[in-house]
Amino acid sequence: MIVSCIARTFVAALLAADLLVGVRGDLCFMLYQMADNNLESFIRDDNAELIQSELIKDPTVTTWIYFDALNFGTPGEFPADKPLENIYNADGSELTERYEGSRYFTYDHGMSKMIVDTTLPGEQNSDSPDVLYNFAVHALTDCVAKGSTDYFFAFSSHGGGFAGFGGDENIARRGRRKLLQSNYQIVDALSQALTDVPGAPEKYDVLGFDACLMMSLGALDDFHGITKFYLASEAVEPGHGRD
Repeated sequence: MIVSCIARTFVAALLAADLLVGVRGDLCFMLYQMADNNLESFIRDDNAELIQSELIKDPTVTTWIYFDALNFGTPGEFPADKPLENIYNADGSELTERYEGSRYFTYDHGMSKMIVDTTLPGEQNSDSPDVLYNFAVHALTDCVAKGSTDYFFAFSSHGGGFAGFGGDENIARRGRRKLLQSNYQIVDALSQALTDVPGAPEKYDVLGFDACLMMSLGALDDFHGITKFYLASEAVEPGHGRD
């Protein structure tokens, strides 16, 4: 059954674009995982796969992840009542509690673990440009400070091509707003983040969507001004995303 959208490591695209560490320079990899919808189980699997990849273990790679999980408040509902696999607290202790809400993760090379850097308060609307902007600024600031030279921003969730990306389905907001963030809102948030972070590049080196339909001409036209390379799927994707 074709469900839609999710994000992988995009290693193949990095190779194609000559952006792998050791070819050009230090890589900043930023991933916006919106799992507050019917894709959470797939996005959890993708997150676990990314953590096991050799790419993020390279000491010249800085990895940042925004992960927004289901938050229905119903114990026993799969998979919202389970911890997130292979994610640790900042002190290195394993996350054991039920995972809900939104957090920033980063890979700590000293501990060789993906750790929680920031837990955001309350229920975040991941379709909000402000939420996207805040994550981008947080990640870019750290990457610039660490001397990153190549910047890859990736998205993971539902895609609607020219209509936009996302679909934060938190029950408290259903029926009161559209379930997509427009491409123009994404462009504005990401470009403003580049402007507001001293030392950030003028454009991202790669902008990627592991999401359905985002290689439509309309979407490409919207995003071409903020990235050197664009990676997306022309057609719909199965729930597990690209392999």
